[in-house]
This record gives sequence, structure tokens and C-alpha cells, in this order.
Amino acid sequence: YHEVTIYNGTFNGKLDIRGYNLFPTCTHNLNVNDTLSVRADFYNLGILNASNGSIRFNGNDIPGTERSQYTLNPITTNNLIPKNPYHLNLGASASVLNKLFFSKGKVIIGSNNLILETNAMSMGENDSAYVVSDSTGKLIHKYVGNIGKSGFVTFPIGTLMITILFTCRISVQTMISVCLSKKK
Repeated sequence: YHEVTIYNGTFNGKLDIRGYNLFPTCTHNLNVNDTLSVRADFYNLGILNASNGSIRFNGNDIPGTERSQYTLNPITTNNLIPKNPYHLNLGASASVLNKLFFSKGKVIIGSNNLILETNAMSMGENDSAYVVSDSTGKLIHKYVGNIGKSGFVTFPIGTLMITILFTCRISVQTMISVCLSKKK
């Protein structure tokens, strides 16, 4: 796998790469069913149009170099797929339009928000794959209730040490955000 740096212009289509660098003067369009699969750091300084595609964070598969992955700027994607057992660290807020699909590892949000938009849902969460909120960042479900998401809604959230799969059912339309704080 190679590092890809897009310096200028517009790029369309899927990539399966080691590192991703999108410069401020560039645009990358993910079309329907396109996946941007990244194994190392992800630097989005330009315009990444991923609302039709998916972003998968695979983690580094080179023995001895396994580590967390980092994002830099805000992202909006149809599907966000954390698949790195060494975690994904959000350096900015992220919005998911369809699915937050956990495969391996945690998504560490820090002081950023992870927003599951109107029709988005999370899948695959378990005691080793969930959202970590050890700071002021929130996991937000938009429009839970009778007009938006119905039934039971799971908030796969915890700290690096504790997992809480918080489930709620609400009958009126609302937006719910969850963060964890230490008891003083």
C-alpha cells in the first residue's frame, strides 16, 4: 500500500491506501458504493465529499508498526467503518449519514462530537468496539423518536476502561447527546 497525497484538482473514486493527504486546494469525491480505505493517518485539509461513500479506517497491518489512526479535519460520510484494533482518534467532529459500523477498536472522540444523523445507526458495537468519551466530546443521535429513529436506540459509549451500551426509547422527536463525566 502507498501513501497518497492529492495536491491539486479533483479526484473521483475509491482508494485502498496506506496514508491519505488531501491538500486545501483539492476535492475528492466518493461516489455511491466507493470506499476510501486508509491504513495510516488521514489528513483531510481539502474538500472530501463522502456523503455517498464510505470511509474505512483499517489500521496499519505492517508488523511492529501497529498504532492508532488520526483524523485532522471534520468529515461527513455515508458510512464510517472503524476497523483498527489500535483505535481511531477524531481530531475534529464527524457526521455519519447511514451507518457507524464497528469492526475492531474504539473511536476516541476527545473534545469532538460524533453525530449520527437523522437516519444513521450504529452496528457491531461490543465491549471492545465503541465510542470513547473521556473529555467534552459527545455521541449525538439526531431525531430520535416518533418521526426519526424509532424503537430502541443504542449509544455505544464508554471510557478507555469501561463500556456502557446505553439504550433508550423515546416517543417524541428529539435529539439526544451523551457524554461521560467523572464524578467529583
